[in-house]
Amino acid sequence: MEGLQQIYINAISMITPVGANLSMTSAAIRAGRNVYRESSVLGNNLALLKIAPVPISNDDLWIPNIPPERWLYRQQRSQRMLGLAIAALNEILPSCPDTALPLFLAGPESVHSTAIDGYFLSLISMAFPNRIDHQSSRLIATGRPVGLEAVDLAYRYLSQTGATSVLVGGVDSLIDLRTLGALASEARISSLGITDGFTPGEGAAFILLSARKNAESFAVVREPGIASESGHRYSKEPYRGEGMANAFRQALNNYNGPPVDTIFSAMNGESFGTKEHGVAVIRNQQHLSPTFKLEHPADCFGDLGAAIGPILIGLAANDLRSKRTQRTALVCCSAEQETRAACALTTTHLTR
Repeated sequence: MEGLQQIYINAISMITPVGANLSMTSAAIRAGRNVYRESSVLGNNLALLKIAPVPISNDDLWIPNIPPERWLYRQQRSQRMLGLAIAALNEILPSCPDTALPLFLAGPESVHSTAIDGYFLSLISMAFPNRIDHQSSRLIATGRPVGLEAVDLAYRYLSQTGATSVLVGGVDSLIDLRTLGALASEARISSLGITDGFTPGEGAAFILLSARKNAESFAVVREPGIASESGHRYSKEPYRGEGMANAFRQALNNYNGPPVDTIFSAMNGESFGTKEHGVAVIRNQQHLSPTFKLEHPADCFGDLGAAIGPILIGLAANDLRSKRTQRTALVCCSAEQETRAACALTTTHLTR
């Protein structure tokens, strides 16, 4: 499998604040549905913080029993993430090969608090015996771009091992008192009087990536471009926008095909992300269609943290298969810290 040049997306599952699966989520976004609502949590300005939760209670999610010594997984955020991840895996596994697959999982950054660690993969493996290859699975916890980093890892894994398929996924929930409190202390959550903020959301998504095309293939995902932004939000370095621009450039060089029709961005409404996107587009405009569309579905379901990468890839792949995007889509995500990532998706009949 050395020299693998393209990977096929053969199945997609997701659960988001606007839908219990890919079809529902895609339809809600096309309709412009917005599910923001006020929480019961007050920000520093004594205004209620906005959130965008998945409309399913923990009582309706299956969450495994956690040993008392695993205190991290008895907390609200980790419990919620477990339930959402298991729900999304239950949807995709019937479409996967009947063997144990490696899972490359995107998890939250440890900027404000640690949400999960390697034990999360152990719990997932125990929940799906003989379906998840725990020994070959990996957790990557760098936030929004990590789903694209997981695709990069999938390229290397499939090329080096000769395996045919791997699962890539992401899960996160920003609707947690500790997380909300930390973000509110920085005046970053939308509420009355906060105009340069975002709405915390939650979700999970999984993608079956395969070296072989089949009748159900959605699209081809190309090798991602991954770069660093020295002037990120929590850095003292000046912001120049080079990280995302370089991620765009690498992803488009890896792809080297027709101009991009649609960009699917993880921008969440904060001005920092808007400026970064503008720099990346200007520096890579020769690879973009003059009439490219920009999709930023956080307008509908909020910021989904580490889940957003696989969700954007899933939405882009669905648009390519349904021909709402004609030839090429570009997915891009920024971390709270330095990581920036982008990847191109094409229809299954386009080759290098």
